[in-house]
Amino acid sequence: MRTRRRALTVVLAAGAIAIAPAISASAAGAAIHTGDSLYAISTDPSYPDLQLMHVDPTSGLSTTIGAGSAATSGQAYQPAHNPVTGESYYVVDNARGAFFLMQLDVTTGDSTLIGEFEDIGSGLFPGISAIMIGLDGSAYAMDTAQSTMYQLDLATAHIGPVGIAPFPGWAFSVDPTTGDFWAVDSTNRVWTAPAALPDAWSNYGIVVLPDPANQFAYSLQIDRSGTFWLAATDNSVGGAGLWSFTPLTLPTPVYSGPFVDGPYFTSAILITPSPVTPPVPPAGPQLANGGVDYSAAVGVALGAGILLTAGLVVVTRRRSAS
Repeated sequence: MRTRRRALTVVLAAGAIAIAPAISASAAGAAIHTGDSLYAISTDPSYPDLQLMHVDPTSGLSTTIGAGSAATSGQAYQPAHNPVTGESYYVVDNARGAFFLMQLDVTTGDSTLIGEFEDIGSGLFPGISAIMIGLDGSAYAMDTAQSTMYQLDLATAHIGPVGIAPFPGWAFSVDPTTGDFWAVDSTNRVWTAPAALPDAWSNYGIVVLPDPANQFAYSLQIDRSGTFWLAATDNSVGGAGLWSFTPLTLPTPVYSGPFVDGPYFTSAILITPSPVTPPVPPAGPQLANGGVDYSAAVGVALGAGILLTAGLVVVTRRRSAS
């Protein structure tokens, strides 16, 4: 049996108390942590399905990686990086009532279909629209329409209910500096849950975007400096923009700019450690024709000559002494 997505209704927990976990005090800005890379998955019809983009965090300027994916089609939602295995994943809504878990290769832009999200306890196929992966590799999925949180098996896309979140939203991430879970809901309110209790959400505050009636959160990532990166839809222009902030700078987020290569629309951003370029080995000795290392041979000859000369001097001195 497949559940249908219902119209989104905003319901905030009454009397929610802002409880601040340990947070990074790094200043928000348009510079990402050194060693991290920012990506976006296009959902714009002018690009191939599920086109991966590499994004300049200072401007939103993007460059394509690969040529999309033929594994499936639809709208991409909240990706997540597994810090234990180094793999990356995201959600696809195929607009026909099915929601899939995808694995992403950020080097080639290729996507691999893992499977359709299935609650193996009930046999239902919930409308999953976001995933999160903790520092220990534990994965979770969120059904935004039902505000239901599930534990997720990344190998099969099987899920099991964990609890109910007190808010609807699409933007979720894990702080790599603390392990805490964070979310920005559909009214730009910020929520957090401790790493040990990922379903114990509490309201932290609200990120103040200039036009909240038209700008709302769609995807969230946190870099290794503790800076939050938000893809926010801008209904007034029909696109999406990139913002950054920290829990200490919610009233003053910094705008990097629209996602541009066209421009294009995205509801899925991802941060991973930058690919490591293998070190170039030092140049070895130059071999002449025939593969003989003449420089080494000359060195050996010189060394032998020095030792022979030293031996002759010693013998001469001993003879003169006798």
